[in-house]
Amino acid sequence: MARSNTAVSNIMVSCIVMLTLLVITALFKYTSNAILASIIIPAVLCLIHFDAAVLLWKINKFDFLACCDICCKNSTISYENQMAVLEKIPPD
Repeated sequence: MARSNTAVSNIMVSCIVMLTLLVITALFKYTSNAILASIIIPAVLCLIHFDAAVLLWKINKFDFLACCDICCKNSTISYENQMAVLEKIPPD
């Protein structure tokens, strides 16, 4: 790690990231969806903490079911539809 903390370094890094995204995203246009999925799925699996789910199962089954419900809804329902459902639920 470079560990640079100045504003100039942050600007340089953001410019490099922006330039990289502008160049690389054009290459993904001709990539098939299966290849893109094979890149995204392992990255998403790293975000899921299976140990925490097992701990929830051991401590409180209702919390585990709520966790599974939220994970399934987040992976299948769009963000706008989730917010529409939440607006209809009355507050406690």
